[in-house]
Amino acid sequence: VDADERWHRLPSLFPGAKTREIYSDEDAFFLWFRELFTRLAKNDPVAARQELMHWPKHQQFYFLKLRLWAYANRRLIDAEEVAEELVSLPSELFWDHEVRRELLFTIRDRWTEFTARQRSAIEKVLLNGPPRWTREKRAKHSVRAASTTASALGWLLRHRCKLTSRLMDALPRLRKADPRWNATWDRHAADSLESSGGLVRSDTDSASLESIPIATVVDVAASNTKHDYAKSIEYDPFRGLVSKKPIRALSALRLRSQAGVYPIAFWRDLLSYWPAAAPPRATCLLGLRLAALPDNVLAELLQPASGWLREHSHRIFQYRKDLVWKPWDRVFMQIHAVGASITKSSILEGGSSAPQSRRTLFHALNGVVGDLSRSLLQILGETAPKHDQKLSPELSERMGRCLSTPGEGKDHAVSVLCRSLQWLHNVDPSWTKKHLLPLFQLNSEFAEPAWNGYSSHNQVGSRELFNHLKPSLLATIAHARALNWKHDTVDKLIQHLVVASVFFRGKHQLVRFSEARSCLRATSDLGRAAAVRFVRHQVRSGKAWAEVGRNFVSRVWPKELAARSEQTS
Repeated sequence: VDADERWHRLPSLFPGAKTREIYSDEDAFFLWFRELFTRLAKNDPVAARQELMHWPKHQQFYFLKLRLWAYANRRLIDAEEVAEELVSLPSELFWDHEVRRELLFTIRDRWTEFTARQRSAIEKVLLNGPPRWTREKRAKHSVRAASTTASALGWLLRHRCKLTSRLMDALPRLRKADPRWNATWDRHAADSLESSGGLVRSDTDSASLESIPIATVVDVAASNTKHDYAKSIEYDPFRGLVSKKPIRALSALRLRSQAGVYPIAFWRDLLSYWPAAAPPRATCLLGLRLAALPDNVLAELLQPASGWLREHSHRIFQYRKDLVWKPWDRVFMQIHAVGASITKSSILEGGSSAPQSRRTLFHALNGVVGDLSRSLLQILGETAPKHDQKLSPELSERMGRCLSTPGEGKDHAVSVLCRSLQWLHNVDPSWTKKHLLPLFQLNSEFAEPAWNGYSSHNQVGSRELFNHLKPSLLATIAHARALNWKHDTVDKLIQHLVVASVFFRGKHQLVRFSEARSCLRATSDLGRAAAVRFVRHQVRSGKAWAEVGRNFVSRVWPKELAARSEQTS
């Protein structure tokens, strides 16, 4: 199958009321792939996540549809990553009518897990509407964009997604843009353009577990968890019970634990599907049960346990500040006891013959220490810290422990914490200067994960912080040719260099023109090409050329012949 050529419509990956026979070998192969991945996600979610992360991100035909479908599975990818992936999609892919069903279903399924900031970012993309088609009249595009957005928002509203007042206020205006609009447009916004197909669907109906004695729940759930190959249905009632009645699910496992029985698959489901809307007291109780698990049981659950702490630690902190540290410390101690192997990111090496760096934020977001580090930042956010407030002893001590973990764990802690460097510097400058800023120096063993985490933001930060980082930034870019780093990291640093030198003028300039020119002269040809691409992307108008482009070309770009190459021409 040619994955780069669209020539027919694929069946939906979220089956609905309509069904059909498979019309082509390509459809059968596509749905067979979906079935295999569904089984892999059920039996080995870590391996399934690794597979997902190797799929091309912006391949428009097969993998765009598959990715959007897989993003609905919270066992494979957390809500923060889903929001980032959705917002980063090019507009033409986000609004591709061939994947509209997968997009809306995933947003619906993950909506309650998104933070207010993440919802706001997704709402902004929705309000912007689909892009203009080639040769489409502006007036027609305005009507089409408004009605498409209105239908998508209406569909989400019908499916109990609580929209912000900004969207609710905009909805009537968007609907009025097209006089033909009616309520059926909302109902059918996520209809598949092709009659739905799908070889496997999950049935998480937990009715059989909801009224029986608690002591029998685990046994009944085990007997009813199966794959019906004749009907192509995966039955998983305990997962449904966790989502619908989490306290009952926890009580059932707690009762079995009193007899020394710990069904790992059900504990994994409990941690992976624990709802954000669960009563705070129940979430606290699960944290205490997690802390009380035997070493051998917890060792098998470290990945879902760290993911659960990432998602729910701040909720425990909201309810009972004194209870949050017991499960966090217990999981961290068990990670340390298991050793370096468990700290390795779940992202595997790709098929490229050239070795790829694993010291990236992307790898950190898929590791247990990365999860624990993120949980600490979530807790810090709950304290609503003010400028120069200082980190609490509980937080600073545990951040320090994350920065001392074995194996890949320290890389992951460095990347995650340095992604929030500006925030941490605002809250506690002295702690940040002591523990994080030295990591950015060129001779630091952890310079790569530090810069990779920090450069994930598109902002250069405050003048005070940038001045601390500036010597290390210039030295790192100048020596890029000698570094075996992921090229995206160096490209981002060069973008920061360009912004600091030509986007700020006069006394506000962060890097002098001569300093930037020296860096570009010393860096690799690929680095100089990255600077050109960035400036070209920024210069979209005559005013932008006058303010940015002209200064870059005349005052920053090296004049030596060595700077002229096929890459930069």
